Amino acid sequence: MNKNEIKAKMKSKAIAVVRCSEFSLAEKMSKRLISQGIDTIEVTYSVKDAGKLIKALKDEYPNSLIGAGTVVTAAQAKEAIDYGADFIVSPCIVEEVCEYCVKNDIACSQGTATPTEAFKAASLGADIIKIFPGSSFKPSYIKELKGPFPDFDCMPTGGVSDSNVKEWFDNGAFAVGLGGYFTKNITEDNLEEIDIRVKKVLDALKNA
Repeated sequence: MNKNEIKAKMKSKAIAVVRCSEFSLAEKMSKRLISQGIDTIEVTYSVKDAGKLIKALKDEYPNSLIGAGTVVTAAQAKEAIDYGADFIVSPCIVEEVCEYCVKNDIACSQGTATPTEAFKAASLGADIIKIFPGSSFKPSYIKELKGPFPDFDCMPTGGVSDSNVKEWFDNGAFAVGLGGYFTKNITEDNLEEIDIRVKKVLDALKNA
């Protein structure tokens, strides 16, 4: 898929952000999320051997979107793409990452917290404006931001849950990222808790 096709598949999705230091647990959480219907996974580079996990997931679930998150260097971006990542996400504006993605026609999201940062990310060629941390904003922030910047595709990440996901989309979110909501306090002994959390989000999305 080219980056436009990947971006189109990301639209209106709840994207699971998997942030876990243990490879085995991160892998089990990712597989559980996919099995329950979350088909877009962002594996952060805080996961040990993140690139290898991206490859393993992409090999097993070729129809799912598997991206790389917390990418803060062009070297990490290249590694992730070499391992099969579909998209790249940075927690802030990292010019060398954005430049690499633009040059290689890769779907890219850059983290921003102000209109100035959002404008800069878009000017550098970011395809999706990540609103981070989403917990610091009300969903109406996106509606206000899209006043002067109607073409910005925004993805709040952090603080998104089943209780507010519909409100984020009602205010113009392109997609949403959920990390701790899905994975907080999850261990190998209670992976079934993910099923409950996913169902709540998917039920909320049916009304979004």
